[in-house]
Amino acid sequence: MLVSAVAAVSAFAAAAASYGSNAVVGVPPAPASTHFKDTYYFNTNLTLSAPSIPYLPHRGDPAKYGSYVQLTVDFGSVLPIFQQLNATYGPLTSRGEAHITVITPPEFLFAIKNALTIEEVEAIVLKHNLQSTPFRPVCVARQSQVVTAATSPAVGKRTFVYNILVDSPGLYAIRREVQKAYIAKGGDPSNFDYIAGFYPHITLGFETNDWFPEDHAYKTYATCFANILPARRV
Repeated sequence: MLVSAVAAVSAFAAAAASYGSNAVVGVPPAPASTHFKDTYYFNTNLTLSAPSIPYLPHRGDPAKYGSYVQLTVDFGSVLPIFQQLNATYGPLTSRGEAHITVITPPEFLFAIKNALTIEEVEAIVLKHNLQSTPFRPVCVARQSQVVTAATSPAVGKRTFVYNILVDSPGLYAIRREVQKAYIAKGGDPSNFDYIAGFYPHITLGFETNDWFPEDHAYKTYATCFANILPARRV
């Protein structure tokens, strides 16, 4: 059915405005709006939370980055943006799913697992209703690095990854609860910080591979390059 573009944008703006009173101390504030030349539209099924989607556990080998925590998002909601990006900057590769990583594999491997099991971490995030945690899409962003892997056909080439940066005080609050439990169980506070190094985002696609902070690619608001708004049709 057709939905008024004005009504959709107004609702989006009202939801965004409500975030002002939910700031977490120490978290860099997200832009209330962006004003880039280009705008991408997500399916309005991308609500500001994903409570109807079940939690998806990842309890693999930590040494192989198999243990982490994510908020799962409806892939169909962000697929239109991937398709728009692929038409302009492709060919891009999509993972065929969408999520916001809340506890990263390196955070668990190098810090948290020294004090908590992945099951204990999951108990904390589920207690605080991870899948119902609201988030606000802020912008479409991209980051790049030069491929250095000698086995890659793209070695020496600068390649890009595209994502939606999101604002979510609630996700920082959940990470803070994990940090409290980590410290209470004897974890070194200097090894895990609920704010530092956390850049909530939804990866859309990439040219050769995703880029991470370990690659010195940081998904900060400074990498925004396009606006994001609700779709005109649902």
